[in-house]
Amino acid sequence: IPFMQSLIRPHFHAFMLKKNEETYREAIEFLKDLAISKNITLNPNRIMADFERASTNAMIYHFPNVIIKGCWFHFRQAIFKRAVKIRLKQFYAKNEYNLIINILGALSLVPIEKIPDAMKIKKEAIPNDPKCVELVDYFNNQWLIKDIQNEIYRFWQSSMSTRKSVTDHDVKLAEKRQMKKIREEETNNIHLEFLERHGN
Repeated sequence: IPFMQSLIRPHFHAFMLKKNEETYREAIEFLKDLAISKNITLNPNRIMADFERASTNAMIYHFPNVIIKGCWFHFRQAIFKRAVKIRLKQFYAKNEYNLIINILGALSLVPIEKIPDAMKIKKEAIPNDPKCVELVDYFNNQWLIKDIQNEIYRFWQSSMSTRKSVTDHDVKLAEKRQMKKIREEETNNIHLEFLERHGN
């Protein structure tokens, strides 16, 4: 059925002893060779991935023109796991707890030009107590400050696209730029009870 065929995406599971860039490159190389043996050209335009730098760099190495999109599930799961780790739920009722998590999670869906307004709403809606401050600091440091070349760690409008391999130097430069933006936004007055059983 043509319609169903257009919805099908291949999946590849690899059991690896290491999760470094070299190992990811080897896994993708194996997959490409397998595709060639079946007369298939493996050259995707877009890839949805989590936020492992090693795997992202390996994908860019093999597919230089690919657009990599960040997985919103992994993004939300990361926020949730951090909230569980700092035991945020012990200090809030269920609805309040979910609201905090959902506000942070929803920020990735806000258009770039609306980010200053969204940051203001976040600041007003999330309590200014130590546990919430700890979660917001994690969010800022992990998801806002790491605004690496063409928004690899941000994914407003689900873009998160890059064609450049990520290095520590890129991270440091991006951190400085984004910290300046965040300070300016704050000066101008500028969250999912999900998989908790598996949270650490």
